[in-house]
Amino acid sequence: MAAIEVRRKVRVGLISTGTELREPGEPLHAGQIFNSNRVMLRASLDAYRWAEVLDFGIVPDTREAIAAINPEPMVRAITARADAALLDQLVPAADVVIDCSDNFGTRHLINAACVQHARPLVSGAAIRFDGQVTVYDTRDARSPCYACLFAPADDFEETRCATMGVFAPLVGIVGAMQAAEALKLLSGAGTSMAGRLQMLDARSMEWHEVRVPRNPACPVCSGHGNPGTDT
Repeated sequence: MAAIEVRRKVRVGLISTGTELREPGEPLHAGQIFNSNRVMLRASLDAYRWAEVLDFGIVPDTREAIAAINPEPMVRAITARADAALLDQLVPAADVVIDCSDNFGTRHLINAACVQHARPLVSGAAIRFDGQVTVYDTRDARSPCYACLFAPADDFEETRCATMGVFAPLVGIVGAMQAAEALKLLSGAGTSMAGRLQMLDARSMEWHEVRVPRNPACPVCSGHGNPGTDT
């Protein structure tokens, strides 16, 4: 089996929740424990080798956790809320963006920036025993964006793991899949999950897949992408 190798330096934008910053010595609360489990995703950077990671919204000690596992990636930790202005500045510098945020507002901002700057977005979510992961890559005019599934104008009830809880191993599963999809996009190996939403019920450990087409009337991605691009 041929090895997958990224032969050039790549930049990975890794975005997680910006509300979990804490002072040194302050105990972790539920939301921080949730994202601490997502260190598994960051630990998967062992395969990147020449990666520069733009990680905004993380707890400060995540950089040290990555370095303890693999010292080769350069991690630039940005402890600031990922608003539209910051995303517009940083997303163009990334080869792929990984969304680990936990609220619709941030996800929509990330999605809009990725569409605007033609960057593939690896999206994952986990709450209670339910997880989902997909890739939004609007460089292909057939591929949907996040807003095609969750319209910005819709009023969704926010359910954050900090208050609702999450099955910790589920977050590791979702994070590992996000890392795998990011590696595939960076190396050109295989076919990405663009247009396919994978959903996991961890109670029964059953996966379900939904095919998601692009919404031609989407207010975010309509008119973007190349019809001939293969993702």
